[in-house]
Amino acid sequence: MTGEWRLSRRRFLAAGGAALLGAAVTGSAGLAAAGPETVRLSDFWLFGRYAEGSTDADFDETDLDPVRLPHCVTPLSWTGWQPSSWQEQWLYRKHFTVTPAMTEERVRARFDGVMTNAAVYLNGRVVVTHEGGYLPFEVELPEVVVGDNVLAVVVDGRWALDVPPNLPRTAGPSVIDFYQPAGIYRPATIGTVPRTRLADVFARPG
Repeated sequence: MTGEWRLSRRRFLAAGGAALLGAAVTGSAGLAAAGPETVRLSDFWLFGRYAEGSTDADFDETDLDPVRLPHCVTPLSWTGWQPSSWQEQWLYRKHFTVTPAMTEERVRARFDGVMTNAAVYLNGRVVVTHEGGYLPFEVELPEVVVGDNVLAVVVDGRWALDVPPNLPRTAGPSVIDFYQPAGIYRPATIGTVPRTRLADVFARPG
């Protein structure tokens, strides 16, 4: 038929490759792709040392400092880095508001990079843990409530043998050629997606 357009395997793979390339370029810059239902979580974080109970929704935040993401837990300079200044557990807290319309969809948060290990809490309950500071991760927030919610991230900056790997058991941070200061050092976002959707679609040529 004149004007008919057929989706051939070659056209499908070419279009998919272009889309993947665009996603890879975006991800390489450490920037979360902000869509119409996604907002940056850059401002109005509260930061301090982790303490027992500091992930609770009603924790007293008086002694926490306001910070903005991306953030490192200690000031850095060109020389004189001290691993002891970041090798602790740290706390980030963020209040955000959920509308009734948002509860009709799935609320998700994305962290583009947290060094080195992280545990994410929603309103006092842990929802995900993540190891390694170089890859992004997403977390679903299934128990958000209408009104004020508290997102707490416990960042573990203590020395770990798994990052980087293949080190002797007696190794410490003074025997490697680079350091990994703790913090939420890349952007974070929050947004909604439909409760029923297609994700991570994979096409295999027949």
